[in-house]
Amino acid sequence: MKNKWFSVISILVAAILLITACAPAATPTTIPTKPAPTKMPEPTTPPPPTVECMGDLCPEEGAELTVSGWGGESEQNIVRDSITRFNEHWPDIKVNFEPIPADYQTKLKAAMAAGAAPDVFYVDSDLMTAFGRTGQLLPLDDYMAQ
Repeated sequence: MKNKWFSVISILVAAILLITACAPAATPTTIPTKPAPTKMPEPTTPPPPTVECMGDLCPEEGAELTVSGWGGESEQNIVRDSITRFNEHWPDIKVNFEPIPADYQTKLKAAMAAGAAPDVFYVDSDLMTAFGRTGQLLPLDDYMAQ
C-alpha cells in the first residue's frame, strides 16, 4: 500500500512540477488606487477561480496533462481520486488518465520511441535504466529541493 501512495504522490508532484516548469514567470502588476465605494455592487457573475502557484511558477491557461500508470482497477481508482483532488486545486488543468494495465513497460517504451509518451507516468528501476540515460526524463531534483 505504501508503494501505491508513493507512486500516486510522485505522479501528482511530477504533474505539478511539469505544469509549473512550463509556465511563464508571473509578472508583477501595479494595482491603481481608487477611493473605496460606499456600497459594493452585487456581483453578477462568480469570480474566476484563483490559480495556485508554486513559487513564481503558475500553471498555463488551458494546460492539459496526460497521466499513465499500470495496475488493476483498484490502483487506477487511487490515481483517479488523486486526479480529482488535483483538479480541486487546479480546475482549469485538464488531466487525461490513460492507464496501461498490461505490458506497461513494453507499451511505454514504444510510446517514448514514437515521441508519444504521457506527460506523467510511473518509472520503476527498469524504466529508469532504460530512460535515464536518454535524457527523456525531467530531473526533479531542483523542484524537490524547493
